[in-house]
Formats: sequence, structure tokens, C-alpha cells
Amino acid sequence: MTREISDDAVNEATGRRWDVWMQILSGSAVADKPHKEIAAWLRNEHGVSHWWSQTITNRYEKETGRRKVGQTAEGTFQIGVQKTVHLSEGDTWERLLSQDGLQQWLGESPGFVLAEGETYETAGGITGEVRVVNDEHIRLTWQPPDWPEASTLQIRVIPKWEEKVTVSFHQEKIPSQELREEMRTRWKAALKALF
Repeated sequence: MTREISDDAVNEATGRRWDVWMQILSGSAVADKPHKEIAAWLRNEHGVSHWWSQTITNRYEKETGRRKVGQTAEGTFQIGVQKTVHLSEGDTWERLLSQDGLQQWLGESPGFVLAEGETYETAGGITGEVRVVNDEHIRLTWQPPDWPEASTLQIRVIPKWEEKVTVSFHQEKIPSQELREEMRTRWKAALKALF
């Protein structure tokens, strides 16, 4: 869940409250322009920092219905699902990377070795390439047969305190909002089955 930035915070940082920024943008020459043009206009015409120009543009696009929940400036979608578990980092990785663990989140993929540069194809037709494997996270491409291009999947194990960690699945470049919800269901089910 995204934390809302308060009127006081935006006013302190930019000199204007949210309602004023929304009025400025809706009456501007860039009101119907793409995300990048709106953000650039905010930087150039109003001296807003890069971060705040992105944040104000995102809010404007959401309020005007131009951007849906989880949608990025490029038009694709992203999702993050996490669960805190009572295990050590080592035990958590062991469970994620075991044969049963891989089957729970990746799918049936006979002979697959999780190593950088390796490619895979699951029994369900999902293909991809492993990009990063280290003590902190795994990053790989993920492309079901009916997706126009590969998405990026990252799995992290984040230490919380003694014998407790948060397991996080984050996926980017999902083609549609419907598929975003489908992937949310998949990662939640994987976490439930694993932990």
C-alpha cells in the first residue's frame, strides 16, 4: 500500500498544496500530454525538483483517471507482495531455492539450475533468464507465452530482527491491470504455500 503524501509535506517542499497543483496542471498547456512532458514542464516552469515533479505528475494522472493503481509512467504495471516469517535468512533462502520451493513460485522446470545467465522454461510455458543471484536477492525475466514481452521478477529476503525476515516478490513490466491482479494472486499463493 502506498503511503499518501500530506498537503503539509507537498506545500513545505514545493510551496503549493495538492489542490493547487491539481488546478495548475488541469488548466495548463500540458494537461493532456504524456507523463514525461508534464514532469519536465513542472521542473522547467515551476522549478520543482525531479522527484517532486514525478510525484506531482503521478498524483495528477491518478486523480484524472489517466493512471491506474500499479501503473508506471511507461504504461505497464507492477506488483509487490510480501510476507514476514519467523525464520532466519539462511533457512528462508533454503526453502525458496529447494526443489519444492522453486516449484511453488517458479513452476515445474525440470533440470533448471538457478544461476546467473541460465535460462528456463516451465511446464506451463513460462520462459526467462536469470539475471542476478546473490545473498540479497534474485532477479530474472518472466514471460508467459501470451505476454508481448518479458517482465522482471525480483525476490528479496529482508532481515527484520532475530529469526524474522520479510520475503518480497516484486514484478515489473506486467502488460495489463488484469494480469497484475493475476500475478498478485499467484505470488500470494506462492508465499502461503512456502511459509
